[in-house]
Amino acid sequence: VLVIFIELLFFGNLFSFAFQYNNVLNAYDGEIDKAKMYESILQGVVNGVGDKHSSYIKKEQVDAFDQMLSTSYQGIGIMYFADPEKNEAIITNVLKSGPASKENIYTGDKIIKVNGVDIDKSNIDNISNLIREKKEVDLVLYRPSKKEEIKVKTVQDDYSEPSVHAFMIDKKDKVGYIKIDSFSNTTAIEFASALELLEKKDMRKLLIDVRNN
Repeated sequence: VLVIFIELLFFGNLFSFAFQYNNVLNAYDGEIDKAKMYESILQGVVNGVGDKHSSYIKKEQVDAFDQMLSTSYQGIGIMYFADPEKNEAIITNVLKSGPASKENIYTGDKIIKVNGVDIDKSNIDNISNLIREKKEVDLVLYRPSKKEEIKVKTVQDDYSEPSVHAFMIDKKDKVGYIKIDSFSNTTAIEFASALELLEKKDMRKLLIDVRNN
């Protein structure tokens, strides 16, 4: 009896939702972006759980995350953190082998515009797509250290970037150094190779740097 009651309650809620959904579509005097509405519904369902560790991730964000796990890229070669609540996107890493590393672009810069489009709450989660729209990319950045806006031109290109760098920082005391720039699908293999290389150089101490990854 309890199972039947729960199932009836569940389907009753679905019916109520479908009823209200159709009401909005039929009664709203204007155009409705159904794709955006659907995204909002899914986001609301996850938010309704009330768990701070659970969040709905849009397809664009999933694609960007998948690209972060790869060591082969197509883009301008930056990583950034977008904070919709503060309405700001801050560059957290400029990849050494990417096109952006050849331009006046640095970690800590805030992305203000992409190809003439102001970055705000409506598109802050869509910066990657804005960058990919054109081969040549125009950026307006705000540099906190100089308190000024900077216009930069760069291009999209294919490039590869290792996630691990290693060398001996003190040959006398035999101190090895391994820097993990990012976590990708090859990081474990790269780390093992770097460790083996340093061990062949008779390393006795090891410093692992995981800052800003």
